[in-house]
Amino acid sequence: MIESAGQKNQMIHEDDASYKLKEKLNRVAKASQTGIDGSRASNPVSSSPNLSLNYRPVIGIVSHPGDGASGRLSSDTSSTYIAASYVKFAEAGGARVIPLI
Repeated sequence: MIESAGQKNQMIHEDDASYKLKEKLNRVAKASQTGIDGSRASNPVSSSPNLSLNYRPVIGIVSHPGDGASGRLSSDTSSTYIAASYVKFAEAGGARVIPLI
């Protein structure tokens, strides 16, 4: 297959974009490991986890108004609905799910 000059330029730009993204992520990672003044913290990570804290991330999922059954189950105006598949997907990754109203 013969590549045109446009295809080669497009490949170069895609590689350049992925390179820039990797550089940006590296800068963010380095910044999160240093203090405000650029100095490294003496002990940035605790050697033993605090057992009273829950380290699972919290994911908010936007809920839909209603009961999910077009009002057939409840005509309550304060009820909201989240598809179970959304909740199960987030929980499968270890997250806790909260509804965002």
